[in-house]
Amino acid sequence: MAEVLVSLKDDPSLKLDLEDYWDLDSKSQQAIHKQFGQEFEKTLLLKLGYAARIYPKLWQGLDSDKPTECHLTLAEAFEFLKEQAWILEDAGYKVIVPAWWTPQGRQRAKLRLRASAKKAPKNTGKGYFQLETLVQYRYDLAIGDEHISQQEWQQLVNAKT
Repeated sequence: MAEVLVSLKDDPSLKLDLEDYWDLDSKSQQAIHKQFGQEFEKTLLLKLGYAARIYPKLWQGLDSDKPTECHLTLAEAFEFLKEQAWILEDAGYKVIVPAWWTPQGRQRAKLRLRASAKKAPKNTGKGYFQLETLVQYRYDLAIGDEHISQQEWQQLVNAKT
């Protein structure tokens, strides 16, 4: 699902979810109009129409007089992120992508292995050159530079991420 948010050019940190906007009473909507302009709804629908000309799948979100979102399949969402998001960005729209799509979100998992010599155990009857006595190892799991526990690693494996 692709949600539609609106923000001010002067203050992009202020984001308004359209679903929240349509749920407001008329007095609260008037307060929003003071920030976004008196013709907010008209401008919004025009801008969404322009965006839909660039990415036609957005038309399905405009089948209502109160658009809020656009439903995408997993394949459509991947195609949007891969092919269309940057085109909308170039046209002046801000596209907020999932964290895992960014280079920081796609940091590789690392496995560190440390080997060290171990002294022969006393009075066990095993020699110094047995496999158990030659190498002792310890491993650490990390994503980027952040160490993760074996439980966290198993959760990632189970989630197939």
